[in-house]
Amino acid sequence: YNASWVAIEFPALAQAAQITVRGRHSIGDSVVGGAQAVQFPALVDVTGSVTVEGNPALASLSMPLLEHVGGDFIVIDNPVLAQCVPLALRDFLLSLNPSGLGGAATISGNDLGGTCP
Repeated sequence: YNASWVAIEFPALAQAAQITVRGRHSIGDSVVGGAQAVQFPALVDVTGSVTVEGNPALASLSMPLLEHVGGDFIVIDNPVLAQCVPLALRDFLLSLNPSGLGGAATISGNDLGGTCP
């Protein structure tokens, strides 16, 4: 855990069995830890699930080459992340049907008022 993380990047990761990005939660009135950006610039295939959950500072999630998620696609409880970011990724994966998304998509608890690039 490092409270000063600004970005986490996996520049060469093209395939993974599973992706899980879980952040920190609040203690009292203070939000604790986590990255502001998570980037997977080369990721094309995840054979299992993608879960991005409970990241209080996460404002950017980038998976520009992702074409396949074999399991579930879950992006929940990231209050600074614009809801349209995971929705656009989900819609792209579903447009590749039947191979784009193998499981269910659950997207909630993100910033409904955020803007997308």
